This record gives sequence, structure tokens and C-alpha cells, in this order.
Amino acid sequence: MALILCAAWLAVHCQGPNGPTTTPVPILKQINRQNDDGSYSYGYEAADGSFKIETKYPNGDVAGKYGYVDENGKTREISYGASSQRGFEPE
Repeated sequence: MALILCAAWLAVHCQGPNGPTTTPVPILKQINRQNDDGSYSYGYEAADGSFKIETKYPNGDVAGKYGYVDENGKTREISYGASSQRGFEPE
């Protein structure tokens, strides 16, 4: 009986990772600037073609864009802005 319990415990606790695994994507470029007035700029460009850049201005407005390469090899790019008057506005 102890052998069966031990085998069951080993089967549960010694299995490999569950679920799908992903391959890390190298970051080619990265920027992160924070200013005393509360403004900032940050962004990255990755080896798979994905990217993001965002800037917050001293008045609180934010503008940015991000992109990725879709399953057909086409680069998709989305620009956006945000302000206290207009809210979030994708373009």
C-alpha cells in the first residue's frame, strides 16, 4: 500500500511544466525617461517586430503608439492619445 501511495505522490509532483511555454523575445532597444515635472517617455523595440512608445507631457496629456507583426507578416500599428478633457482616444 505504501508503495502505491509513494508512486501516486511521485506521479503528481514530478511531472513537467503544465500548459504551453513561450520563448522569450529579446529587447533590441529600450528607453525610459522620467522628468521632474511629471512628464515621461518610455518605449521598446523587440526582435519579433513588436514595439511601444509613449510620452506624457507636463500638462498631463499622453500620446503613444504600439505595434506588432501579425500572422501574415504585416506590421500593425495603433496610435492613441489621452487627456483629462477627451479621455482615451485610439486612432
